[in-house]
Amino acid sequence: MKSLFVARNFGETRRPIYFIARALGLVAFSIDFEQLTIRRTFRDVLFFVTFLVLNSYLVIQTSLAPFDKERTIFDSALIEFILNLFIRLQELAVIGIPVVNYLNAYSYKRLIRMIVEVDDGLERLGYKHNFGREARSSALYLLVSVLIQIGCLCGTIISNPFQADYQTGHNAIVVITFFIANLVFITSTFYCCETLWVIVYRYHKLNVTFGLYFHTKPLSDGKQLLTIDDNETIKSFGVLYAKLGAIVLLFNWCFFTYILYVLGSAFGLNLVCFFSIAHVYLTREKVALADSSNSVMVAQLCLSIFYLMVILQFVFAGSLLHKKAKETAMLLHKAVIYNECSASVLEQLRSFSVQLSHQTPKASCYFFDIDWSFLLAMISTFATYLNILVQFDFMQIRAKRAGTNQTGLPLIGEE
Repeated sequence: MKSLFVARNFGETRRPIYFIARALGLVAFSIDFEQLTIRRTFRDVLFFVTFLVLNSYLVIQTSLAPFDKERTIFDSALIEFILNLFIRLQELAVIGIPVVNYLNAYSYKRLIRMIVEVDDGLERLGYKHNFGREARSSALYLLVSVLIQIGCLCGTIISNPFQADYQTGHNAIVVITFFIANLVFITSTFYCCETLWVIVYRYHKLNVTFGLYFHTKPLSDGKQLLTIDDNETIKSFGVLYAKLGAIVLLFNWCFFTYILYVLGSAFGLNLVCFFSIAHVYLTREKVALADSSNSVMVAQLCLSIFYLMVILQFVFAGSLLHKKAKETAMLLHKAVIYNECSASVLEQLRSFSVQLSHQTPKASCYFFDIDWSFLLAMISTFATYLNILVQFDFMQIRAKRAGTNQTGLPLIGEE
């Protein structure tokens, strides 16, 4: 177990998440962490096919499971439809994510190798890495993510006043599939977001290393600088920055499916949670929900908190990536202001500055950039959809009370 958190390079810090993904059937290749090579043996392919068939069976059986209206939490056809839609998408991801990983295996390898090359370049420039700490931080991040989701799900179960029957074989399969789908979701969220944080940390390392050669504050700080090679130092920083930009582009290519899946699921399920809270509030005077409306709202609020945290950590990491990349350009200007440099070094700094002005990478899934403007757009879209759904639900409630149906959907409690 101790060797799990001992790492000599970035590739070895991937060991814990690799074994977890392997156990869930999300990856189908073997990794040599010392040589940073991957291979796909017959056993790996057989492992992949077995999990794919098993997951397909579980998803199909879950879709065919009988639906008991008496055990539904909400007496709203609209909520049941939207919730079932997103649950089915979550279940399909149990099949889709392993297939995506199978196709992108060598792209992931190239991404890891490029990050290792950046680390080697930073080490040659004088940066001291602590890969053991990175491995422990990665494992802690995964543990906290899992505990938060378990806590939110427990809050949902404890505050849920409705009883469920898990005695039949169909319901047992549904529970297993739901459990696997949640594990796939949290693992995908962690792997994608943690890789994004890794890239952010490399930009931070680059900026710290740059500060080893140039004063970035008034000279009164008394910092001792490393010796600058007029021909190689600035050029090395330019190469590393360009390589980090290529890493961001490769990240976008490898993980755009993850980003769409994770953020789309978090957005949709969060919408369901808030809509459910609004529906329970509107119908709380009904006898069936009179004593349990608060519990239902607390249950939905627990789930909503988790999905909000998923969205916020992506947005924060994506915004910080862009900020760290722009910070490099600021350090260049500070280097010119606070340091006495030779003409050749100044010319190289100017060329480096031109390079930065033409290349400011952003985390993206090609449909949108992950930054604060995306969060604002998501909030406005969320408010619009929630408003439409609440108004539609309110019309259905009024129509039921009046004994008429003008919405086109089955009325609440209507056979």
